[in-house]
Amino acid sequence: TTRLLDDVRLRLRDGRADFRFLTPTATMRDHLTNSLAREGLVVRTSAVNTLAGFMQESAPGIHIATPEDLRFLTARALHQLRPPALESLRTSPGLANAFSAAMDELASAGCDPGQWAALGSLRVWDGDLLAAFGTVYECVEEMLRAQGLTRRSGLLAEAALHIANEGVPGIRDVFIDGFFTFSPFELNLLEALARRTRLHVALPEWTGAREAVDRLRRAGLRLERLSPCRPQPASLFCPAANSAREAEEIALRILEGRGEGLAWRDFGIILRGREPYVPLLQTTLARFGIPCRSYFATPLLQHSATRCLAGLLDACLLGWEHDQTLTALSEPACRASSTRSFPAFLRAVREGLPGDGLDNLLRFAPPDLRPLLETLAAWPGADGVLRPPADWAAAMAGLIPLLHPPSPGEAETPRGPALRAFLECARKTAHLLGSEPVTLGHFHTEFAPLLQAAALRDLGRRRDAVHLLDAFEARQWELPVVFVCGLNEGAFPRRPAPDPILSGALRLRLRSQGVPVTLPSEREQEEKFVFQLAQSRATRAIHYTWPELNANGDPLLRSFALDLIPAPAAPARRIIVRPAAAVPPLPPASLDDHHIHDHLKEKFAVHRTTALESFLQCPFQFYLRSTAELQSEPDSPSGRLNPLFTGLVLHEALKNWHQGGGPMEQVFDSVWTRALARQRIPRGHAAEFQRSVLRRSLTQYARTPRHDPGWKTFVEQPFEIALTACRIRGRIDRYDLSETGQARVYDFKFSSDASLRVREKKQEDGLSLQGGLYLLALQHQGHSPVSFHYVGLKNEVSERGWDDPADVEAMMEGARVAAETAAFRILQGDIRVDPQNRDACQWCEFADACRVQTIEAAEIAEAAG
Repeated sequence: TTRLLDDVRLRLRDGRADFRFLTPTATMRDHLTNSLAREGLVVRTSAVNTLAGFMQESAPGIHIATPEDLRFLTARALHQLRPPALESLRTSPGLANAFSAAMDELASAGCDPGQWAALGSLRVWDGDLLAAFGTVYECVEEMLRAQGLTRRSGLLAEAALHIANEGVPGIRDVFIDGFFTFSPFELNLLEALARRTRLHVALPEWTGAREAVDRLRRAGLRLERLSPCRPQPASLFCPAANSAREAEEIALRILEGRGEGLAWRDFGIILRGREPYVPLLQTTLARFGIPCRSYFATPLLQHSATRCLAGLLDACLLGWEHDQTLTALSEPACRASSTRSFPAFLRAVREGLPGDGLDNLLRFAPPDLRPLLETLAAWPGADGVLRPPADWAAAMAGLIPLLHPPSPGEAETPRGPALRAFLECARKTAHLLGSEPVTLGHFHTEFAPLLQAAALRDLGRRRDAVHLLDAFEARQWELPVVFVCGLNEGAFPRRPAPDPILSGALRLRLRSQGVPVTLPSEREQEEKFVFQLAQSRATRAIHYTWPELNANGDPLLRSFALDLIPAPAAPARRIIVRPAAAVPPLPPASLDDHHIHDHLKEKFAVHRTTALESFLQCPFQFYLRSTAELQSEPDSPSGRLNPLFTGLVLHEALKNWHQGGGPMEQVFDSVWTRALARQRIPRGHAAEFQRSVLRRSLTQYARTPRHDPGWKTFVEQPFEIALTACRIRGRIDRYDLSETGQARVYDFKFSSDASLRVREKKQEDGLSLQGGLYLLALQHQGHSPVSFHYVGLKNEVSERGWDDPADVEAMMEGARVAAETAAFRILQGDIRVDPQNRDACQWCEFADACRVQTIEAAEIAEAAG
């Protein structure tokens, strides 16, 4: 690369335009152009190009089929032919992709449908699956010809033929760099160029390039081996607990390097693929104030505007199903989401889910939302009319008025390019479908995969930024400091996935017949070489990073390729963010106003047992839940199948059965059916699973109901007791009363025995009041409490409790003191963030509002000094 660029610099300084420098990708082309321009050289647009762009210049008028075109035509061929051997796989979403990739590889290797059929007659392959593949391959080639499209291999052949016959007018030298190796058709093009121009090719020295080097030497090129002249960088291993810590360690080391005088653009992070690291690194670097530029294409549907339009299209096909419609309207790019009345509208509609139809949505719509919904109602997609695909493509633009209008500087944001790409996908779908009228559903079937595959390149033009680079793209970069991250075994170097069509054994047989397909061993060699190439991009320091645990906390292996690298290890550090200036501690949070105190006395004249337990867990949780009465977002219909719902069903079924409602199975089935209808929960596998667990658990309970002779059972009995400082109201699940006034209390939980042990611990820690207050209530009624038991009903019947008189007395006294203390603190306005059980914070609906993470970070910082 260095030798070729030196030659190019000489020609640019002389003002010559009789050369071309060709790269494999547009990213490499842009990087090279910008690097030369930063040196003060004037680079003509045509001087540096991609190989694909050069081929288009050499063979004008030939339209190359994109990967999306090939997938579309393959899916259409599968639909038309319906091969019996593929009937069970025909609806598989990956079948068209697998067939398309295999066909393209065979075409690049020079194996057309006719040669594939001939290889079958020679028993190179056999079986119904591969015979069906050959039939589909032939059909796709016919479709390509009918559409006036050609594969990349066809364009290479046409360009080679044109150059062989016509030459390359005005071009004396052609420089080619950035390739690992060349396909047979690419080598044909290079041989044609070698006969008409002075051809200069740079290739890395590795096993995969040997065949290409041999052919180029036979074409008359002189082989010159060059040794690397860059300095050997310092190497360092940086293992991290997880990928988040890994990203933070990279950010920390970039800041340290910045403090040593390096520019942001002196750092590069090399990745094997976009997911999962690019979003994580972009977020982490932004959090640390580090500018970055990603050289990965961003999926089109990650942009809010296109996600909104695609969501509205899906909702229309579902009859404007309300949940899907609300999801699309909630996108930040949608005008509806920023209207003043949208939150109330959203809650009202979600509380009424499931539902469908725009007419029903219009019933909830306030005046500022109604025009937008009327625009949707007027959109032609919902009328079920057959239309030409071009009309459907044009209709997509009719949804754009639902988006926010462009703002100043909009041209520099991804919104404009994203919308243009969305409409271009629609136009491409129309072109591929032809002129025959189709339904919107048919159009969408072909449109959706194009949207899924479409991506946009980063349009950022900031020069001084950290580079996020693909391992393949990095081969033309040299940077002072490089991070190679995600180095887990099988991830980088990547473990090649088995090909479902061209197996390893079939590839060996094809190679023996002269079809140069890639072997699995060659793919492994290529992956190892990509890793070696990533190692050579740094001039000052290279850091190898990897997570040791996955998201579930399971251990991960580091890449075995690291075993060959001698480097010291420096594990990732835990990042503790400290304020730039000292901040005095805030006073304890409280509602310190006598008017508020009067209001609290009035509001909490009577307490509920569960509310007091909420306060004991965390005063701030009680404040938001009971004082401020904040409400969480309504659950979706499927989300309503939650612990609250199952608990209500459990208690209602037990109440009806104990009151003589008949066999437990019949009682439960009746309660379950009514509850599903009342909550509008859809029937499905989740509901059926929950139903079967509840039914089995209650049936087991009914077989051993724990009735003693002479004892009477009472269920779901309300109570209210007056303590010294407060009154408390609640409901006892079940208590049994003897003829002498002794009382046993049972509290039903849809819990396993392990969960009951947790409740026991909570009771012992003074965070549970139910048992003690239930016993106190019965004592106030003149009974003699003798025991309290939790009864767990989940897959089996389990029981844990207290029946020792001393324990029962201690439970009542502890509950009385804790309840009166909590009631007094509530009236004093105590609203501190002070969770007693930090593990329970993950289930709190207000966890994101209380900043408990800040408290934990402060405690860690204080402990660290």
